[in-house]
Amino acid sequence: MSGAHDPTETYISVDDGGAMTAVPVTADFWPDLMAGKRTVGERLMTGFDVTGDMDHWERHPAGEEMFISVSATVDVTCWHGPEPGEGDRTDIRLEPGQVAIVPRNCWHRFFARRPGRLLVMTWGAGTDHRHDGD
Repeated sequence: MSGAHDPTETYISVDDGGAMTAVPVTADFWPDLMAGKRTVGERLMTGFDVTGDMDHWERHPAGEEMFISVSATVDVTCWHGPEPGEGDRTDIRLEPGQVAIVPRNCWHRFFARRPGRLLVMTWGAGTDHRHDGD
């Protein structure tokens, strides 16, 4: 990989051998990945300009996820059960300059408290998503 990349426009895919590949963010990235139409390294890093709440729940059965706040303040809610809203609940307030680790297989989403940038590194394989009402 050469040059500089905006993490909100590029996923960085990290494979088990340590190689990193820049992958453009597109609307079809996650649907294609989950349908098996796209392969990437096990770990992905990306960025978000937080302007509102996360619009879905997600979990990563194969690994943990790390949120790094550059300038956003968010509340991260985690459900340690088979579905969002089931099992034990953990809430984390993430302020600028802080890091939070979401445990493996924990349903989670964030709620915006102050707009800003959030970086995320995740083990993307097998990621599940749920929208309210799913």
